[in-house]
Amino acid sequence: MGRVAYALLTILLVLSLGLNAAFYYRLRAYEEQNELLNSTLEQYRLALERLQKENSMLNSTLNYYKSLLTSTSPSGSVGPPVSKLECINAVAVKTVYEGGFRKFEGTLMEIVLEVRPGSGRVLVSTSPKMGVDFQTAARTAVKVVSEKLGLDTSKYDVIFSVKAKDKVDVVDGPSAGGAMAVLFYSYMTGRKLNGSVVMTGTINPDGSIGKVGGVLEKGEAAAKSGMKLFLVPEGQKKELVYYPEKHEIGGLIIITYKPKLIDRGEYFKKYGMEVVEVKTLDDALKYFIL
Repeated sequence: MGRVAYALLTILLVLSLGLNAAFYYRLRAYEEQNELLNSTLEQYRLALERLQKENSMLNSTLNYYKSLLTSTSPSGSVGPPVSKLECINAVAVKTVYEGGFRKFEGTLMEIVLEVRPGSGRVLVSTSPKMGVDFQTAARTAVKVVSEKLGLDTSKYDVIFSVKAKDKVDVVDGPSAGGAMAVLFYSYMTGRKLNGSVVMTGTINPDGSIGKVGGVLEKGEAAAKSGMKLFLVPEGQKKELVYYPEKHEIGGLIIITYKPKLIDRGEYFKKYGMEVVEVKTLDDALKYFIL
């Protein structure tokens, strides 16, 4: 009897182990199925988020184009205008190398402006590359004009695109700030610009036009491009320029530099271009705005 009971217990134990193993493997199969379902569900969730983002982007694009169609700011009014492109000529200085020596020449640039619905950013795109001072000048120009006109540009992006007409490696320095302020004023008021006027000068937070370098070189580029009026910062119509002079002494060539006061107004008359000093943005607008 004891052997029979032992055999039965052994059989029950084996059956129990077999059932437990079967339940274990079945449970593992359910867990794997559950993991697979959860993974599939996560993929669907991510796909849904992606579709929602794409839908939001499409709606934003649609609203942007709707705003272009429905914007009706009349010419001459102050406020965000229909998205359009406006441009102004500006001058810069480029570095050139001749015979291993470095020298500076002026070059003409075109600054194009567009205002779009956005978040109050001031963006600069340049070809050639841009520098930090140039970006700062753009922000200052927008700030000065916005305060002058009482504009809230927090819902708009202001985009300046700058393209040099000659090969230039880098555009930097704040000397185009005044021109950018004039361009932004023209854009936001709908007032047209005189295309035969060009200027150089920084724009300061108080609206004054600050002094810059390379005025003579910039004036040369402006005059040779057919500009009729060159606006410069107050006090920079005249410049003390040092010209090299060669002297031969005992077979040696000695180069000295002789100072000469240049009146740019007189200097550029040969090109048919007038030079006028401006102290503030308002002074510049008197010559630019038609």
